[in-house]
Amino acid sequence: MVHNNDLGHLVDLIGALRSNKNKNCFGATVYEDPMLSNDDHRKYQVIARPDEDRYELTCREGSRQLSMTYHPGRQLLIRQDPGEAQVRVEGHDLFPAAPPVLAMFSPLDLPIWGGDRDGQRVVAVMSEAAGMIRLNFTPKDAPDYLDGGGYAIIDLSKCVVTELHYLGRRYRAKNITSYYPLEFS
Repeated sequence: MVHNNDLGHLVDLIGALRSNKNKNCFGATVYEDPMLSNDDHRKYQVIARPDEDRYELTCREGSRQLSMTYHPGRQLLIRQDPGEAQVRVEGHDLFPAAPPVLAMFSPLDLPIWGGDRDGQRVVAVMSEAAGMIRLNFTPKDAPDYLDGGGYAIIDLSKCVVTELHYLGRRYRAKNITSYYPLEFS
């Protein structure tokens, strides 16, 4: 159940997301850390171009390089190494087919909103710090009070998730730099 204070924060979030569409583009580094195991740590370089509905990442692991390009609601392109064939996934609801790193720059595409194919649903919305909103979410079938879900912290000025705890992994966006769409072609 959403309370009045939560509702106000949610309205602020939706307003910020709608007003930012097609404005700011970003470059960032996203760090992925396991929360419960000794699994690998990863670092992604991300370029978000909401003006083109295009979100890209590159991740190097040793001599291998993963690259993804996401066009919300339409297509996800995956290439394991330069020169290898590209895998194309088409249609809606592409996440969590890939790490949620790209959706951090298109927060409404995170699989946390309780939609048909989302595994999570938002159960609380609160102010985290000045200009930041925290969304707590839990598995769709779990009671609201059950711990074990995750959270997303969204910077309202940039409309970017700066920290995401999702399915036992933590993602942190750092070195977020804005640029105007016309600077890059």
